[in-house]
Amino acid sequence: LLFIFLIPALSMRSFSEEYASGTFEILITKPLRILDIFGGKFLAIVLIILTILSLTSINIIALHSLIESQSKIDFGRLLSCYFGLILLCFLFLSISLCCSILFRNQVSSFLVAVLTCYTHYFIWDFIAVSFSLPWLYKFISDLGIQTHYLNLSRGIIRLEDMIYFFGLIIVLFTLGIELIKKEQSK
Repeated sequence: LLFIFLIPALSMRSFSEEYASGTFEILITKPLRILDIFGGKFLAIVLIILTILSLTSINIIALHSLIESQSKIDFGRLLSCYFGLILLCFLFLSISLCCSILFRNQVSSFLVAVLTCYTHYFIWDFIAVSFSLPWLYKFISDLGIQTHYLNLSRGIIRLEDMIYFFGLIIVLFTLGIELIKKEQSK
C-alpha cells in the first residue's frame, strides 16, 4: 500500500516538470533516442526504489540475529517476496511515468497515477467476488495485480505471474515511449 503512494510521488515530476518548465522541447532536441529519455527516467527512479528496498535488509539481519538457533528464516520465500515486490514497483513505476507524460500538472499526474495503481491492484478482486462461477472469478481476478503479487509473496513463482508482470511492464514501457513520440511530433 505504501508503494501505491510512494512511486507516483517519485515519478510525478518526471515529465510533468519538463512540460511546465519548458525543458521538454530542449530534451527531445538533444541527440538522444526516445528510449534513452524514458529509460533514463525509469532507471533513475528504479535506483531510488532499490535503495529503499535494500534498507529493509537491516530488518532481516536483525530478525535473523533474534531468532533461536534451531529456527531458520525461509530465505527462498523471502527472496521470492522481494522479487515480487520489485516487479510490483516496476509495474507501478511504468504506470506512473505514463501518467506523468499524459498530464502537464504534477498534482494531476500524481492523483491519476495513485488512482490507477490502486484500482489495478484492488478493483479486479472486488469485481471478481460478485461472480459465482469459479472460472469467471479466476479470470477476472487474474486481470489484477493482487493475485499475481500474492503468489510471489507466498513463495510461488509461476510462469503465468512472470508473463503477467513482464508483459505489462513491457507494454507500459512501450506505451510511454509512444506517448513521448506523440508529444514530440506536436
